[in-house]
Amino acid sequence: MIYFVLFSLFGGYISSLQGHTVGASDGGEGLWFLNWSTFFGDLRVAHFLGIHSLQIIPLFALAITKPSLGKYAISSVKLFSLLYFILFTLYQGLEGITFIK
Repeated sequence: MIYFVLFSLFGGYISSLQGHTVGASDGGEGLWFLNWSTFFGDLRVAHFLGIHSLQIIPLFALAITKPSLGKYAISSVKLFSLLYFILFTLYQGLEGITFIK
């Protein structure tokens, strides 16, 4: 829930910048369908992953929930939540580093 709130607010930050690309003007070549920049940093990547953390983390928990895992299932979900790579993509975007080359 913290990721969702944090990166919902981050969407407001992107709006205040009046652009989402770091290191160039908006537009240009990007990933198919999402159009995230493939040459410069794109703040939309972190925003997208943050908003969808409400779906991704519970789906991960559902996928690994097995009686044989017992107490390790809860620890695994906590670890996955901590390692969820939104903060890395935020850093990449703000530094002008492309998400995928």
